[in-house]
Amino acid sequence: MPREVPAAIASAFSERPTLPPKAVCGLLNMDTKTLMRHVKAGNIRYVLKGFGERRQHREFTLEDIMGFLDKRTREECPSINRRARRTSSTTSGEEVYDFMAQQIRRREGKLRP
Repeated sequence: MPREVPAAIASAFSERPTLPPKAVCGLLNMDTKTLMRHVKAGNIRYVLKGFGERRQHREFTLEDIMGFLDKRTREECPSINRRARRTSSTTSGEEVYDFMAQQIRRREGKLRP
């Protein structure tokens, strides 16, 4: 199901088909370095502006931003969020063995003639 475009993002794209990184950072409330890390990680798509022989100038479309928001939106799994009951199989009624004491007894038994 397509996500509804937030009003701030829709109004920013009302005059231009693409936005520069600084404007996108303002819309997404993130730092430019963080945005560029997302670009390098492949989390957000972009459009190259110009030929980019020395330096790439990137701009972002509305689809790029909405795709990023859709990919980054998370919902916590209810099964993990709820506290579970303790299991009924406890070891409190079981007999405890001292393995070191058993080993010492075996050694003593084998060493005695």
